[in-house]
Amino acid sequence: MTAPRTTAVATVDDVTMRFRGHTALDAVTTAVEQDSITGLLGRNGAGKTTMMQLLTQPRCCATSTCPSSGR
Repeated sequence: MTAPRTTAVATVDDVTMRFRGHTALDAVTTAVEQDSITGLLGRNGAGKTTMMQLLTQPRCCATSTCPSSGR
């Protein structure tokens, strides 16, 4: 049996973001699949807000390819 094929509506590939010497995201790779519910969990300072801002307001990253979205 094969798993149903899904489509990513947003992808992040090997993204690192730094702010004033603090690494907020370190080599993050992920995809948000269409028609899915996705959670983002972590401690304070783990980079959750940075990841959400990156997905909703793409900008240049310290390293890697900037994310793409289905918009």
